[in-house]
Formats: sequence, C-alpha cells, structure tokens
Amino acid sequence: GRDARGDLDVLIGEMREHGDGSLAGRPSLVVVNKADLLRGGGDGAERMEEVMGTVREAVEREGIRDAEGNFAKVLGISAGVSGEGLGPLAAEMRNIVEYLGKK
Repeated sequence: GRDARGDLDVLIGEMREHGDGSLAGRPSLVVVNKADLLRGGGDGAERMEEVMGTVREAVEREGIRDAEGNFAKVLGISAGVSGEGLGPLAAEMRNIVEYLGKK
C-alpha cells in the first residue's frame, strides 16, 4: 500500500516550492482517500486508525492549520466506491467557505 505520511510530506514540499511558497500556509483540510480499502480485511479498522493517526501527527508536526488557526482536520473518505465520508467532507468544506467569507 501507499505511505500516507510520505505522500503528505511530498505534497507539503510541493506546496512550499510552488510560487512564493504561501500555498503551504493557507488554511487546510487534509483528506485521506480510499478509506474503504484501508478498512477491508481482518485488521482494517486498526489499519485505518493507524493511517489516520500517522497523518494527524504529520499535520501537527508540519503545523498545518485550518481557517480558525487550529490544526487541520483529517477526514477519511472513499470517493469512488462507497462514497463514505463525502457528506462530512462537503459539510466541512462549506464551513470553511462560510468562515472565510465572514473574514
């Protein structure tokens, strides 16, 4: 499988290198896709929690923040097969847009 922490590290690096680097400092929401695959199999729930915990640690280590200045939320979704987590993702995106619209 993929290395979620390594993938996030690469993404953060690319965001810092893009243009003037300010993209990495913008309010963020971190989404882990393929949650259904992580949950599949005998130890799926444990694997999902391990990946989510690893990504949360990376968010805190890198100082990735949301629109309110808190550490960015980490959501698990399955965009393709089951649609798992898409409702909470849409709600969180709506909250971010509304919050930023009030600033």
